[in-house]
Amino acid sequence: MTIDQTQIKTTYRHVYFNLGESGLWWCHSIKGDDDLGVVAVEERWKQYCFYPCGDTVQTSICLDDIADFLRQLNGKDIDKEPSD
Repeated sequence: MTIDQTQIKTTYRHVYFNLGESGLWWCHSIKGDDDLGVVAVEERWKQYCFYPCGDTVQTSICLDDIADFLRQLNGKDIDKEPSD
């Protein structure tokens, strides 16, 4: 699955996302640069989902930013395996 990083917003008010070498999108806090979680495709639902790290806590503003990022990715085509 290939997403053109220049076509999506990756930096928000309190969080930013970067694409790791493994193809996972990492979510970080802008203040402190803490890892907040990872965004990856959930195969059962055929869409990107947010998987929070450990005991992280997000405000509603951070969650809105994460949700906006997911909406962008989920609006893109996701490579699907042909069904048998």
